[in-house]
Formats: sequence, C-alpha cells, structure tokens
Amino acid sequence: MLLLAILSVTMVMAQEMKVAGTLVDRDTKEGVLMATVQLLKSDSTFVKGVLTDDAGNFSLSIEGPGKYILRFSSVGYKTISKSFAVSQTQPEVDMGKISFGADAVMLKGATILGQAAKVTLKEDTFVYTLRHIAHLKAL
Repeated sequence: MLLLAILSVTMVMAQEMKVAGTLVDRDTKEGVLMATVQLLKSDSTFVKGVLTDDAGNFSLSIEGPGKYILRFSSVGYKTISKSFAVSQTQPEVDMGKISFGADAVMLKGATILGQAAKVTLKEDTFVYTLRHIAHLKAL
C-alpha cells in the first residue's frame, strides 16, 4: 500500500509541465518567426527563453507549478506579456493564438552630407577635383 502511494506521488511529480502557443501578426494573421519568447516567474525573474519557429509556434517546459509570465518581443513589434499558471491539475497550458501588433515609429527625415576628395591618387597620377583647382593656384 505504501509502495503504491509512493509510486502515484512520483508519477504526479514526474508529469511534464509546459506552455505552448502560436504568435501571429495582427494584420497578416501569419506566424511571426524568430520572435523571442521569455518565461519569467511572477516576480519577473528570467527562467528560460525560446525562439518561435517558421510558423510562429513555441513550446516551453516548466520546472514546477506556479504563476508565470510569458514575454514576447521581436524587432518591429510591440513587446507584450501574458500571465498564466500551471498546477498539478493543469500541467499543460495552451495559450492559443497570440496577436502581435506592429510597432510603427515615424522617423524624421535624414540629411546626408558628402564631400568629394580634393585630390585622389590613381596609380602614379594625382587627380584633382575641378572645384578645388582655384585653391591649387595659390600653391
């Protein structure tokens, strides 16, 4: 009887806990590939991380029951967080499809300034830029 109780407790403890889901673009509804998925404890300490696959799918194994946070981030998207809990009675959590919105940032215009070299050396010849010739007469 005691052996049976120990075996049943061991089987419950050995049960794998995990969280899984799919990260999709809010506009295109396609999976977001290579996005970072971070598993954090409820106090925001890092536990582990994974990248989404080509279809936006992710899966993380979890060490023990408790409350956790998933943080999703990728270049060009707003970082989002989702809370969840795992327990002995609910060892697997399916987050389903998580909508990931673009982070549109309007950039100001850029001004590019350039200046041609006054003198360049081509093999054994000095080549002068025409607008700098007036400066050379003074030499």
